[in-house]
Amino acid sequence: HQRDQWDISGGLSYIRDDNVNNAPRPDTTLYGFRAWKPESASGAQYRIQLGRRLPLRNQYYSRIDIETSGKQYFSNRQYSETTTTVSLSMGRQNGNSDIRLGPMYEKKWYAGGRARSDSLKQYSAFTGLALQASYWFNSQWQWRTQLQWGRERFNRQPYLDGTTLLWSNTAFYLSSAERFWNVGGDYFRKSARDNTHAFHLWSARAGWGQDWPLGVSTYLQISYSQRKYEGYRLFLAQKQKNKETAAQLSVWHRGLHFRGFTPRLTFSYQSVRSNHAFYQFDKSRVFVEVSRRF
Repeated sequence: HQRDQWDISGGLSYIRDDNVNNAPRPDTTLYGFRAWKPESASGAQYRIQLGRRLPLRNQYYSRIDIETSGKQYFSNRQYSETTTTVSLSMGRQNGNSDIRLGPMYEKKWYAGGRARSDSLKQYSAFTGLALQASYWFNSQWQWRTQLQWGRERFNRQPYLDGTTLLWSNTAFYLSSAERFWNVGGDYFRKSARDNTHAFHLWSARAGWGQDWPLGVSTYLQISYSQRKYEGYRLFLAQKQKNKETAAQLSVWHRGLHFRGFTPRLTFSYQSVRSNHAFYQFDKSRVFVEVSRRF
């Protein structure tokens, strides 16, 4: 059965980020201190995903998933990063429902974000447990949920060590063969030894996919989040609170392929508003990604 074979997909894009270090607006000052200046970087963003499902008895199955993604900058290489995630799970699919549970391990490498630090170094390791479920109510409506908990340890910054909890829910609606919608909400909590870096994050998001005439397709996604920190930041008499907005629009042609790779033109925008002046910024990017499912 095809679903019991290896499922391989990947993507590659050229990126240019004019504010790779998330600097606030130019000339931002707080109590006489001047914020850091924005830095630009250009390079490649990549991802590759491998997955395989092995059937067992009575509609049970086991599954392995491996994913590697990251950014390799050609200029300002100190901001390069990569992440590899490996997960194993046992599940059961019965009619319209699918549920699986299993452990996961994630390793991150980061060049360090400092000058003269170009090579990737071990940054953090995450070990956790993930529960995923989905259910088709009918041919048009589907619900998906994910619950993930684990512990993250940092190689050089032990004050960041702590647990994380993620709960994500998404509803999909297939209104026609050419159009689908999704709406979802997420809750994420990170604890840390130093509660200055511990926070709660609530997010709401929505997406719209459309196949247009003449072979053109688009996908638009928007999100709004509120991030509340548990500790007090330097120069701030109250706990930090962020309001984060993001939008992304991808455009591609369904008949345009190069050796099986499909190019997509993507516009993205991110805005962070905070009660801490040093943590407010805006950034927008335009990039072309080529992707393929093998």
